[in-house]
Parts: sequence; C-alpha cells; structure tokens
Amino acid sequence: MKYITIILLFLCLMSCHNGRQSSCENVPVEKDSVQLRVIPVSISDTAYRNVDQTFEQISYVVLSDNVVIGEIVRTLVSDERIFILDNQNKLFCFDMQGKVEYVIDEHGPGPNEYGNVLDFALNPPLKMLWMYDSTRRKLHCYDMYTGKRRQSISATYMAPERMAIWNGSFFFFMGDHYNYPDNPEMHYSLFCSLSGTKIDKSFFPHDRTSEFRFSYGKEHPFYYNNDKLYFIKDYETVVYQLTSESVTPVYKVELPDSLPLDVLMEVTPSLKLMQTRYSWLLSNAYEADGFLNLWFQKQGSCYAVYYDLLKDKLIYAGKQVNNHPVKDLLFISQIHGVYKDMFFSVVPSFVIQYKISENPDVFPDDLKNLTEESNPIIGFYRVKR
Repeated sequence: MKYITIILLFLCLMSCHNGRQSSCENVPVEKDSVQLRVIPVSISDTAYRNVDQTFEQISYVVLSDNVVIGEIVRTLVSDERIFILDNQNKLFCFDMQGKVEYVIDEHGPGPNEYGNVLDFALNPPLKMLWMYDSTRRKLHCYDMYTGKRRQSISATYMAPERMAIWNGSFFFFMGDHYNYPDNPEMHYSLFCSLSGTKIDKSFFPHDRTSEFRFSYGKEHPFYYNNDKLYFIKDYETVVYQLTSESVTPVYKVELPDSLPLDVLMEVTPSLKLMQTRYSWLLSNAYEADGFLNLWFQKQGSCYAVYYDLLKDKLIYAGKQVNNHPVKDLLFISQIHGVYKDMFFSVVPSFVIQYKISENPDVFPDDLKNLTEESNPIIGFYRVKR
C-alpha cells in the first residue's frame, strides 16, 4: 500500500505538470466526477467534403435585415430566441423565424446609458439578460423577453474580460491582473459570484501565461452545453466543467505539436509565434449527442475537430471543412454553440451565396434571395447516428 500511495502521488504531480497548471492543487474537483478523458488529435491534410455523413441540417433561421448587425462578439440561443451582441454595443434578440424581437441600444454618456459592453449572459429561469459594461464597471440587467432595463449593479470590484451565468451563479474570466497589480486577491483567472455583487470563489491563480497578452484567435472561454458549462483557460488544453462549487477537468486534448509554455513566453513578437509549427488556443468546446466539437489555432489558421465520444473516434481535424451542398446539409460553418442537443453555427450570407453556386437546385428561394450585405444565417445540425 505504501508503494501504491507513492505511485498515485507521483502520477498526480505529473498530471499537474503536464497540464501546465501551477495551481492544480488549488482547483477543487468533485469526488464523483468522471475520469479525465484524453482526446487525441491528428491533422488531416485533405478537406472534409463528406460532412453530410456526420451532420444533418435540422433547420436554419434567416435573420431579418430590418436591423444591421455589426461584427458579432457573442451569439447565444435560449428559450426559442437568438441573442447576438455586436461590436457596436448593440444586443439583438430574434425569434426562431428570424423576426426582430427587440434591440438594446443604450450606448451613450447619459445616466441610464452604458459605455463599452464587453459581454453578456442569460439567466433563463429568472428571465434575465445581463451585460457587463467595462466603461462604467457595472452589470446591467434587462428583461430577457422584452429587452426592458430592470436594474444595474456595481462591478467596481473586478475588471473581467468575459462572463457566463450558470444555475444562477455568475462566472467571470480575467486573463491578467494589470488593473490590480497590488491586490493578490484579484490575481486569478476565474471568479464565481453567487449574486454578481462580490467574488465568492476564485480559481486558477495567475501564472506566467497571464503576463502574455495576445488577442488574435482567442475565443470566448465559456461554453454552454445543454446541462453543462465548460471552460478553457488561456493557452491550456484541458476542458473543465464548472459549477458554483467546483472546477472539474473532463477532457485533456492532445494537440499535435502542442505549444510548450517556455516557447509561449520566449517567442516574440506575437506575429512570429503564429508562424511556428505549434498548435494552441484551444476553444469552442461544444458537445451534443455524444459528439465533441473543438477549435484550435495553428500557423494563423483555425482548425476544426470533430470527435465521436460514443465511438471514441476522431472523425476529422483540419482547417478545410467544406461540404458539397446536398438536401440534408445545405451548408455548415464552424460550430458556435449548442441548443436542445443540436449544434448551431453562425453562417455569413456570402458563404450561402458560394454554396448556392456549387449546387443551386437544392436551395430554397429564401436563401437564394440573400445578398452579401444580408445578416448572417443561423444553422442547426444534429449528429447522424
């Protein structure tokens, strides 16, 4: 038993080292959590043209052109509504037929207006939509169904980059502590707040990676997955499941030529780092019907990963997911979320036009009438079993 204990301790220490988590011992893990599962990834040199063998298109939503959506920051689908935040500080709500329900556009200097909106999150049971205003350091709450303002609360105690809400609790991501250099309590990457008014729990003490500021290719760190909320820390290859009580590692993704920590800290400038052979910036951990979707960056390109968890099989990993349009799958783009055990993607209208040129006979008129200036389309897909 003595030797077994020593071996288990050694394996635990190695696990922390391999995950490059200097704070591994500080991350609470549920005792009944599933064992960390390894996801091996190897890159294909060819394009994935037979995507219809993996996905079938359930529906799509053509978003109304009565409003103009800027560059999209975040898209969430909940309670038969599509919510989109753009880079013009506007929050759009559409129904599932693409009709505009409301637009939150209160950007300005006035007392009842907001400054720069970095992110938003939803609390469906309470019909609340929360937006983080980094200019005024406030959390603004709106009615999720009508868009009417309900309240605002101070958030001066933090300066997060991204946010999520799960089972009523707030989660905030803060990649660095430059706003709080002399306050060690703020030197963490992940905060949990039960009410939004104060920090109740802290996870992942800042390590050397928090000193490396790099914005290209970085996606949102929080991922809603039906009955789970996943999280990926900057520059890491572990997918965690979050609750208000714990952070549980569920997937360890073995990327080809995964970026070593010492290279991340030593290669400068950032553009040179993109030109290396290394894979990094794992993101978009979305899971539906026993199927896992991931993204990662390599040499300035985004690579998609499709992994069948039920069959324990890598379906495809590469940067060329380019389906030939067929009736069951008119188009597909990189996965942006999960809704009712379906994947969804935000597809630019110019992609639709390109697909129509490949096989116009299978496309309906509502898609043929789109122009390059049209708003994007939201496509919903199920895994073929």
